[in-house]
Formats: sequence, C-alpha cells, structure tokens
Amino acid sequence: MAIGHEAFTHTEGHKRFVQIDHNDLFPYLLVNIGSGVSMIKVDGDGKFQRVSGTNVGGGTYWGLGRLLTKCKSFDELLELSQGGDNRTIDMLVGDIYGGMHYSKIGLSASTIASSFCKANSENKELEDYRPEDISLSLLRMISITLARSVPSCRLTYFAIVYSIPGYNIYAFIL
Repeated sequence: MAIGHEAFTHTEGHKRFVQIDHNDLFPYLLVNIGSGVSMIKVDGDGKFQRVSGTNVGGGTYWGLGRLLTKCKSFDELLELSQGGDNRTIDMLVGDIYGGMHYSKIGLSASTIASSFCKANSENKELEDYRPEDISLSLLRMISITLARSVPSCRLTYFAIVYSIPGYNIYAFIL
C-alpha cells in the first residue's frame, strides 16, 4: 500500500512515523493540501469520494505571501518563515491577559488569539514589518484554519450518531 511509510505525527519539532494496521485501514479521511484543499473519504481500494474542501490552501499562502513579502517562489516564502517571529504581528492570549495563561479555559499565553491583529493597532506600514514575521504569521494562520476544519469533516462523515427520543442527548462515536 502506498501509505505504508507515509503516516507520521509531528510534535514539538519531532517527526515520528506511525505504524498502520493494514487490516484496519478503512475508512480514513485523506486531506490533500495543494492550491486549495480536498478532503476525501476513502472507504476501500478504489472506493473514495470528495466530501469537503476549501479554497484556502497552499495557493492562498503563496499568493498572499508573495504580495506581502515580495518572495519570488513558494520555497523562498517557506524558508523565510523559518526565521520569523509571529508574536510581532499576531495577538496572543498573553497579550490580552498581561502575559498570563487563561487557564480557566485551557489557553496558554502563547496561543494565537487573532492572526495579524497587531497590524491593526500599531501605527506601522507594511515595510515596518519583517517579511520573515509576515511569512510565519500567514503560514500559521492558514495551517491552524485547515487543521481545525478536519475534525468537523470527520464528525460529519465518520460519526455514528445516536439520539434518545424525548431527550436532548446525542452520543457521537468516532
């Protein structure tokens, strides 16, 4: 199978391959990120359907990134983000709560509260921001948006929903 050595997790800068049980592979949700994004439910060999997607993807990152940073290639824009610090552009939870976590609801001080928000409140022009910071902020904004859209798709297409008549109780089995 093609995906035998391609499934991995990426946590805190460490890539770890995940073992796949080929007898229990289907169904799964394939998320293809290109210019846009397609979410494809795969039910078996040769059995698949596109179930969702978005126009926000790699093309969005490249297009906005090129306009904002003047980078000449997608790879240059990605490389530029490596030296970025999104805290100069993004409003973080800590900016709102005096550098503190908002532990009551599980938000760390470093959680992005609003992408590019500091550009609204500061008296700066585009050229006053470092292209590296812009590139990283944009990459994180798009990545987080995409990452948060997958669970709702999974819930829609993979959940078994039980409702109990007469009660407002629903059970989701994923």
